[in-house]
Amino acid sequence: MTAPSATLQRIDGKLTGLAQLPTASSERVDQLTAEFRHLSLFDWPADGEQRLARLEAELDAALTADAGQPQDGACCPDDAEEPEATWPQPLPLTEAEVAPSMPPDLLPEPLRAWLIDEAERMSVPVEMIAIPAVVSLGAVAGRNIGLYPKRYDTWQVVPNLWGAVIAPPSSMKSPALQEGTRHIERLAADAIAAHEADRHVRDAKVAIQEAKLSKLYKEAAGPSPAITLTEQIAAASQEIEALQRPVKRYTTNDPTVEMATELLRTNERGLLVIRDELVGLLVSCDKPGREGDREFFLEAFNSKANYTVDRIGRGTIHVPALTLSIVGGVQPGKMEAYVLGAVSGGRQSDGLLQRFQLAVYPEPLTDYVHVDRPVDPTVRDGVQRLFQALADLDPAAHPELERQPGRLPGLRFTPEAQEEFDAWFTAHMRRLRSRELSDTPAFQAHLGKYQALVGKLALLFHLIDCVDDVELRPVSAAALRLAIRWTEYLEAHARKLYAPELTRTTENVRQLAHRLIAGELEDGCSVRDIYRRGWRGLKTKASVQQAVEHLAGRGWLRLEGSPSGTGRPTEIIRTNPLLDFAADLDL
Repeated sequence: MTAPSATLQRIDGKLTGLAQLPTASSERVDQLTAEFRHLSLFDWPADGEQRLARLEAELDAALTADAGQPQDGACCPDDAEEPEATWPQPLPLTEAEVAPSMPPDLLPEPLRAWLIDEAERMSVPVEMIAIPAVVSLGAVAGRNIGLYPKRYDTWQVVPNLWGAVIAPPSSMKSPALQEGTRHIERLAADAIAAHEADRHVRDAKVAIQEAKLSKLYKEAAGPSPAITLTEQIAAASQEIEALQRPVKRYTTNDPTVEMATELLRTNERGLLVIRDELVGLLVSCDKPGREGDREFFLEAFNSKANYTVDRIGRGTIHVPALTLSIVGGVQPGKMEAYVLGAVSGGRQSDGLLQRFQLAVYPEPLTDYVHVDRPVDPTVRDGVQRLFQALADLDPAAHPELERQPGRLPGLRFTPEAQEEFDAWFTAHMRRLRSRELSDTPAFQAHLGKYQALVGKLALLFHLIDCVDDVELRPVSAAALRLAIRWTEYLEAHARKLYAPELTRTTENVRQLAHRLIAGELEDGCSVRDIYRRGWRGLKTKASVQQAVEHLAGRGWLRLEGSPSGTGRPTEIIRTNPLLDFAADLDL
């Protein structure tokens, strides 16, 4: 049994009217509002009707305390346009699970002191800095050394990662992202400075080699060219090509697919895409003429080797390896709109969302602790040296690495770690194929990438610990255990991310919400207008009515009576004008 939608709308209007009374107690308003929200359409107690009647009586009594206030909850004359102030702030489509904060022992030891210090001085959850930092480290390690997760198989993973920090505006997302990517940005700045510092020397050497080439070409045109002339010309040409090689790149912010392809030609270990607002990147893939960009990013996540582009005009462009890491921030409302598309069969259901495996959805802090202390330069410099050591790691200096045709120089697990990985992998794969996840395909697809994620994180954590060692040992059980704990932590945040699917929100509610944020539901339409369109899950009056009532309970819309001229009045659907979080999403 559920409460009548008209009753909920009437009480909601009265709550708004009470909140606008100058004499109203804010504590009393909050108390009544909390009681109203608790009596939701999907948590209706046995005594719900009595409690709702008592709540309305208390509201009427509070409103009558001021004779100038209307008694029916109206906030403006009937013939005036309803202002946005009379609408409640839209609530999330579902009540998401609470995501845990990141425990300190989950942070890799070489990063721990730095990350905790920065989080305390910013007064933000430590995961908001840890995720960009770990993604940055993975990008620096890049497609250089791989891990064979299985004992004998040739399946290999590299530690490029995609991460996202989901938090509301003014929650310090941007400063946290900047701090987490500080050290890779420093590598990029140092590389540019070094490249610019010896520019004139390189130009001089190029001029010398070009003069040498000119002389060699003249000899080649002579009557008796030297036998070694071919080798000399090739050597001079290769020297010029090496001198003209562009600066090493570590990061980019807003590349087109075409420019990213060019950059990856000379940066085989990959690049990190840093976006302050990730939705901009996701939406760019849906713009007219850019539909193929999604496939590019899907393959770049997989670190595809031997990627070739053939275009008339641009010719053939061969990329030795298509490897991208991505990190950025996103607002909860915009992410929920994107998730709705992924779980409702929209264009977003192609697996791009599931690649953001390091996505965290921190709970907002309820207190602010003011911390103003100097930065410890030894801690920060130590982390910078770690980034530099990973950037300088040369597989050629490590003959102990396993080498196979068509594969990167690689490591395997220690015997102990291999047994633990095999046990975890088997249990994980059985879980993926069980009935537990069969009704939540989007969430299942997200967890379906964890078998590679465990390998990526284990390799990265292992390299962090032993990058300065003379010999690169097999990946340890300690690194594997930490990687598995990370996936357990990340799954808790993924549950909050995929709440529209996991909370068993019915298909009709998801579809109507998706149509609403896509701009396909006109303000002022009727229930009949919706089910006559034949949308999936919304083909009957009952299914549309139930979806409308649910969204009305979340503050997304409301039903209002509208005189139809003759016969019974028609109920029309009014859309909450505050529901603008998806205005820039092309769903």
